Amino acid sequence: MASLRPSLGLPIRLFPGARSAAAAGSILRLLTKMKTRGVSAAGIGPRGRSVGRVFALVTVAFLVAQAYGQTSQPPPSQAPIFRTNAQEVSLDLVVHDKKNRPVVDLKPEQIAVTENGSPVTLTSLRLVSGASEREHLITLLFEPLASNSVKRARDIAAKILKVIPDSGFSLAVLRVEGRLRLQQGFTSDRKILEQAVTAATGAGAGAPGQSSPSDLPEKELIAMVQTGSDPSGKPVSASDRILSQTLFSALQVSGQLVQNQHAQPSPSGLLALVNSQKQLAQRKAIIYFTHSRQLDLHAKDMIESIAGEANRDGVSIYVVDLNALDQKAHEAFAANISDVGSVPGTVQGATRMQSLPPPSQVFKDDARTMRNSEDHTTDNSPVQNLAEGTGGSYIGGEDSLRKPLARMIEDMTTYYEATYVPSSQEYDGSFRQVGVTSLRKGINIRTSAGYFAMPADASIGIRPIELPLLTILAEPKLPTDLAFRATVLHLGDLPNRDNNSLLIEAPLSDVEIRKDANTGLYSVHLSIIAQIKDNTGTVLEHFGEDIPRRGALEQIEKARSETATWQHHFAAGPGKYTLETAILDRNSGKAGAQRVAFVIPKPSDGPSLSDLILVRRMEPFDARRDPLEPLAYGNERVTPNLSGQASDDAKAVSVFFITHPDPHVSATTILDVQVLRNGGPLSQMPIAPARADGTEAAAHLATIPVSTLPDGLYEIRATLSQGGHTAATSTSFTLTWGQPDSEEAEVAGADLAAPVIESHPSGSLVITFPATSTHPPPGNELESILADATRHAIGYSESLPNFICVEVTNRAIDAHGQGRWKHQDRMTELLTYRDNAENRTMMEAEVHGQKTHASRDDLQGLLSHGEFGGLLQAVFASSSKTNFQWKETGALGDSTIQVFDYRVTRENSSFDFHFGLQERTVGFHGQIFIESTTRNVRRITVAADDLPIKFPIQAASLSMDYDYIVINNHDYLLPIGGQVRLRLGHREAVLNEIEFRNYRRFGSTAKILNYSPVQTR
Repeated sequence: MASLRPSLGLPIRLFPGARSAAAAGSILRLLTKMKTRGVSAAGIGPRGRSVGRVFALVTVAFLVAQAYGQTSQPPPSQAPIFRTNAQEVSLDLVVHDKKNRPVVDLKPEQIAVTENGSPVTLTSLRLVSGASEREHLITLLFEPLASNSVKRARDIAAKILKVIPDSGFSLAVLRVEGRLRLQQGFTSDRKILEQAVTAATGAGAGAPGQSSPSDLPEKELIAMVQTGSDPSGKPVSASDRILSQTLFSALQVSGQLVQNQHAQPSPSGLLALVNSQKQLAQRKAIIYFTHSRQLDLHAKDMIESIAGEANRDGVSIYVVDLNALDQKAHEAFAANISDVGSVPGTVQGATRMQSLPPPSQVFKDDARTMRNSEDHTTDNSPVQNLAEGTGGSYIGGEDSLRKPLARMIEDMTTYYEATYVPSSQEYDGSFRQVGVTSLRKGINIRTSAGYFAMPADASIGIRPIELPLLTILAEPKLPTDLAFRATVLHLGDLPNRDNNSLLIEAPLSDVEIRKDANTGLYSVHLSIIAQIKDNTGTVLEHFGEDIPRRGALEQIEKARSETATWQHHFAAGPGKYTLETAILDRNSGKAGAQRVAFVIPKPSDGPSLSDLILVRRMEPFDARRDPLEPLAYGNERVTPNLSGQASDDAKAVSVFFITHPDPHVSATTILDVQVLRNGGPLSQMPIAPARADGTEAAAHLATIPVSTLPDGLYEIRATLSQGGHTAATSTSFTLTWGQPDSEEAEVAGADLAAPVIESHPSGSLVITFPATSTHPPPGNELESILADATRHAIGYSESLPNFICVEVTNRAIDAHGQGRWKHQDRMTELLTYRDNAENRTMMEAEVHGQKTHASRDDLQGLLSHGEFGGLLQAVFASSSKTNFQWKETGALGDSTIQVFDYRVTRENSSFDFHFGLQERTVGFHGQIFIESTTRNVRRITVAADDLPIKFPIQAASLSMDYDYIVINNHDYLLPIGGQVRLRLGHREAVLNEIEFRNYRRFGSTAKILNYSPVQTR
């Protein structure tokens, strides 16, 4: 028997079948072990997928105004589940008897209603039944799907389309891919909907090796919103155009949430979809296909906001959880463990067991206090709470659909509307829990869990978190406890793009920074709102964001000197406006607010310039995510600096601006940039900016060195000349780092000549216009990043809490090495992590589509475990003498990361291969992706070097992704998915794709008696 033992730690076993390299009959066993601690394999998975292009061809202000302006409040017979005004609350009740038949003779005295536990008196109760004047609206929303879930999702969607009546219902199909994306607008055509479901669950949903779904549906939506006509040019009805505008609003808002709030795409898309339907009079339901992926604290809070908003806006959410099998098995196991107990890590258990222990075998926990014991593994998942809290249903991926679908249709067509006057008339944005109890025997009543206390006229998209900030803005004297800066930057005439940028920055020195010793992170949490009002006081634009931020504890002092920045772009015509801004520190409760007047000038008759924007930093930016981002420069985006102060460690200062040549003049444009100090010019640089077709605006980044400049007030001026006309703009900054002003510099300034700059022997102050601003962080910062990442990696295993999760492994084979992967089997295992040790229990195995009770060791194929620390230690251990080379600054999800190439030579490697009597130690290389703020590794890749030519394994690689998962109200960095790849001989390849789901806190105080699960180490 042969074995491969790369000490990269991850026990990998491969039992090839008859088609493998061991077809002669001998069994090839590959076993990978880490000399330090168990390692694992994990991969890029679906989170590494490109998010594609963002749709934005019409200004938000125009379309949203039209979308909201052309809708009306719902008539009483079609009221949303909760409607509130200053006097009453309206809620919908679905009432069935014990045989699940609708009850149509309910009386007010037969129910009792409470709000926040206090009884309220109904003012009306009436039955709404029969045909509606408007079609009922159902939206199918698909998260990115794993390849093995595509067929199941399509089958469920097909059953839904079959059950929903052909008349009286209109359906739309959307998917999440970086943001919310349209696959099909509202229609009753079943054939079109079936095609849309197939497209939505294809490449954009995670199927490998396929191209992205077409952008045609969104292009057609744009045309319909702009022109009021369908693709054939036929005018659409007013109601269809309103639906199109509603969908457009959802697409736009979801992208803004992802970009500006750094929120996860799926909850952002769901929230945007719910909010966009708030003004629609029809009965509304969303059927949400999800993998129920793990959430961090911010995303978990967003799920709760979605539930409240859905209740307020009259949207019921039905969740199809494609991972429900994992969830059910997980809960069954947890339910049998008293008070969140733990499988003892000392059990080596040779006895194989296919079932979970009965309650009688579980012993109660001892008297020790469990760290962070307030968490309960038996709690519902957030998406299950979302469904049940909005009057919808939670549907497991293998559950029967007949009953929940029939109930959904009945809920949308037969229900009661009840109204009552709330005891509190204060609309403070708080959540008010509503309870309905039946006083009549034999009936069941369902309604939503409650509502956010929001004013009925909050039609501009106000979210509950924003209401306290609006209250602050309404105060006679605005608070100043929290310092911040806010301004509007004018970007000039940008066709089909926003031409103004709202900037808000808050120094973290005034913000409460909380420490979390459990995770080694600090966090800040700010909420911001901003309103643009015209000279009549009318609100034209309303923005609101919740901004969480985390970083490494060892960087907390540095964080206090940093600034949290938020930006939002908008379109507005020339005129006088007022910017109202409020900001709230959610940790301390401190708030600040400002009211500032500003003017948007009229377009110039000749060439023009945008404002000159002092750059705080350049951040990685994917233009495919938002091709119309006005502050983009190459593959980066500008973060402005409103302080007017160059940072203490700055070696250069940059300004960003946009030139706008006169499209009616063919004369060449000349751009002249000049630097002045204390009013005297130091240097200038005239250039002829290139234009693609002689008419386009162009973005510029001008950079000047400042490391040797003396203190003083500096001004940068830009002048654009064309055909005898000029435009000019300027900005200023100060240098106050205590560098004295030399006599030579004063003389040079007096003579209007440039000072001598040591870094420029020619004696002139050089102004450069780099094609890209990408450059490595300072050397000392790179050293600090690597040092912190090393410390975190070495101590990673010990930093983790005891927990349980579900590990799903999908295995595939490519017999000819042509990228044609064939699914082989799937394993679902319960993974317990206790006292730095991993243990697995097989929950279900599926081979070639057939379920089996085989244990992990009985299954043929590539196996792995050890994902929680061993791989990190192999790369960062001092004995590895790893050579790190900075490669680039990039983005991973919503995080800025530093990418390092690394290599470990064979002499220092712990990557050992064994095959029979053959033994070989090989070097390895790969990349690490270190998050800039937390100094944690978010992705790691490994590839083996120097494999012998005649060795059966010709290539071996693995990768792992980490993300923040909330366990017990703490955000822990945990593996979320990975890949292990091997190539056998010249062609055949095997692949394991691994996912980790349903992380839960697993306490250390329970004991289990007479339980011997299969353990794999």
